[in-house]
Amino acid sequence: PQIGTRIKPIERKGVDLVIALDTSTSMDSDDVTPSRLKKSKFEIARLIQNLKGDRVAIIVFAGTSHLYLPLTTDYEAALLFLNQIDTKMIPTQGTSISSALNTAISAFQDDPEKFKVLLLVSDGEDHEGEALEIANNASKVGMIINTIGVGSKLGSLVPIQSAKSNERSFKRNKEGNLITSIPNERVLQEIAEAGKGKPFWFSNNGDSYKMILAEIDNLEKKIISTHEY
Repeated sequence: PQIGTRIKPIERKGVDLVIALDTSTSMDSDDVTPSRLKKSKFEIARLIQNLKGDRVAIIVFAGTSHLYLPLTTDYEAALLFLNQIDTKMIPTQGTSISSALNTAISAFQDDPEKFKVLLLVSDGEDHEGEALEIANNASKVGMIINTIGVGSKLGSLVPIQSAKSNERSFKRNKEGNLITSIPNERVLQEIAEAGKGKPFWFSNNGDSYKMILAEIDNLEKKIISTHEY
């Protein structure tokens, strides 16, 4: 009888896929069933389950951003991390797409090769920063940026759940008027164009993970070497 550990090299063909997911409060809007964020998480989960050899990372962002899950081929871990995401993760509110793009660039660890894909999932609302310039520079170093808009074109009120009770109210401005969150389709299209990618749209009748998966499958793949115990 023998017992011990052996390392076996495994070669996979794939791309490095970074998913940047908007967690601002407007993503709680329910103009998409059951909400913008839950719809996004559902489609992203199906996408991850159908990846074949690609490495995946997750970034969460609102007013600021951080690398939530570094690049990995462990899809089960990615799904566990994805499941825990909510709109309370980042206390600084807003939608700093430029911060998310900068975090994505650093997630690729200065890899000079191509085969780098970013999926930016956001309603684009409250957009701020220099996202177009950053997207343009990122495309020059081999990064492809696909954007996924979430929500209906008409927009929706932003629900606020009370921490002490189950009462639900809606976000208001300084004058006390109800705020309607309308997804910024134009900004997301411009970022995709600058990033040499394509714009997609998650809605009740819009694109699904299959459209994005087909786009990733059509890309040229690199050989990713990993070791298995």
